[in-house]
Amino acid sequence: MGERTKVFESRWWIIKDDNDFGDDSVVGLMTKDRLHNLDEEIDYTKQKKSKIIESILLGYPQIFQVAVKPEKDKSYTVVHGFNEMKAISDFANNKFELRSLSKLTQLNGLKFKDLPLAEQKRFCFTMLYITLLDVLYITLLDEKLSNTELQDIHDRLLN
Repeated sequence: MGERTKVFESRWWIIKDDNDFGDDSVVGLMTKDRLHNLDEEIDYTKQKKSKIIESILLGYPQIFQVAVKPEKDKSYTVVHGFNEMKAISDFANNKFELRSLSKLTQLNGLKFKDLPLAEQKRFCFTMLYITLLDVLYITLLDEKLSNTELQDIHDRLLN
């Protein structure tokens, strides 16, 4: 596998600029359906989604996400971290309100649009560090990582 992939770190904004869901933002890629999950999506509870958002607003470092970038189209298969990215996108699109926050209790019951402007900006301009596995095609075999190999990467990240 080492010959077939290169690993590099990329930085994606949650939202690139005010209301700009650009291709280098998690919300932009999710909104344009360019982030795909390796496994079936787990429906995170609003409480778990809220914890992710609270961590971002508190400035806590985020777990590195891992994505595989296919060469042929400009979408990404997310090996680990899809549900977190979806929670971020859903919150930015006002799809749920914050619940059961333990530290930022004053934000409980608020959607993104209800946050004070300073909190909205802190959220939007957070940069996430994403580890990308750029799949290289083998010249002789013209292969890419199989779903089994991707699943193996996913399983190893969880252990």
